[in-house]
Amino acid sequence: LNLSKFHFEKSIEIEPNYFGTRTLFAEYYATKAQDRETYVEQLQYVINTPYDIIPEIAPENKYEQEYAKKLLERVDEFF
Repeated sequence: LNLSKFHFEKSIEIEPNYFGTRTLFAEYYATKAQDRETYVEQLQYVINTPYDIIPEIAPENKYEQEYAKKLLERVDEFF
């Protein structure tokens, strides 16, 4: 898990506004590590940031934004 966290954080450092990394970080790392704070923090970032912040990937980010909302609704199932 430590190596996974390192790579997710590095990816976010390289491109913080590619939402796919953040939803994967929440869904796969945070749930396995039982890190509710990271889960909520990453999903809230995706939900609260305009999906068209990078125009070239606006459709992908819009999808991830909707997915993040669904994941956040399930927070109590995971933690």
